[in-house]
Amino acid sequence: MAAKVKLQILNDIAAGDFYLFSEETECLIGRTPDCTIRFPQSTDYVGLSNRHCLLEIDPPLIWLRDLGSATGTFINDKQIGTSKDGLNLVRDGDVIHAGPMMVKVEISESWHDTID
Repeated sequence: MAAKVKLQILNDIAAGDFYLFSEETECLIGRTPDCTIRFPQSTDYVGLSNRHCLLEIDPPLIWLRDLGSATGTFINDKQIGTSKDGLNLVRDGDVIHAGPMMVKVEISESWHDTID
């Protein structure tokens, strides 16, 4: 069975929302329409850049890159470098902080292909 990646929002009105990935892809987090995980253009999200960070997902591997955000991107409260510093490995159970948003990462081979 192939590995899957689940990204779950931990806070705010989107708490509990999740995104599943089973194939190689990129996941952009931010506030612009081209973001996979998109938050509103409102003052509530002022700490989240328009194109804040990028996850390169190839289950079970996940790499995170900050895209030059003003407030930084964190893995488990440890700030990562900007895009010029390269990619940062994300592991099962890690929590990504992008501005005010927190996203938990889960990697598993046991989730069903469909979600009810």
